[in-house]
Amino acid sequence: MIMYSTRARIAGFAPNYFSLLFKRREKVTFEHYLRNLRVDRARQLLTTTDLGIQRVAQLCGFGTGQYMARVFKRSLGVTPSACRA
Repeated sequence: MIMYSTRARIAGFAPNYFSLLFKRREKVTFEHYLRNLRVDRARQLLTTTDLGIQRVAQLCGFGTGQYMARVFKRSLGVTPSACRA
């Protein structure tokens, strides 16, 4: 996984300036935006495929299924398993 500062450099900005520009435009931090994208993709995969939670976590950029479940629950208020049902 590419680190945050690397992403900023790829975009041609210093990390702090990239963070400032991103938050000004999107109204959320880059980390929050990325986490929401990952949760949305995980929800989509859980509802449209039979992939296991661990595999969905890997495909969506979460380190482990347990971490994805914790972030998922915090973001959506339900567990990944409940979302699948």
